[in-house]
Amino acid sequence: MLPIEEQGVIKAGTGDQHCGENVIEMTTVATVVGHFPLTLVTGAGAVARNSIGIVLVGGMSIGTLFTLFVVPSVYVLIARDHRREGARETGAEPADPDA
Repeated sequence: MLPIEEQGVIKAGTGDQHCGENVIEMTTVATVVGHFPLTLVTGAGAVARNSIGIVLVGGMSIGTLFTLFVVPSVYVLIARDHRREGARETGAEPADPDA
């Protein structure tokens, strides 16, 4: 990934996301599908296994959503503010239209 100065802020935040996106999605799907039967367990010890299954399935799903959408969005917001502050200190306008 190039430094922010050499590419736009939005490209820096989302550009390389597509490279690892399939790996993250496949890992999440495999984990969720593998642990989903724990959410449907009945019989002795079902409450404990059910709780573990719900935590694993929910945690992986929420974690993946944060990894793919929230983290890059927050990065773009912080990088834009950081570039604007740097431009104010030097007295120059940012050359990048994304900033």
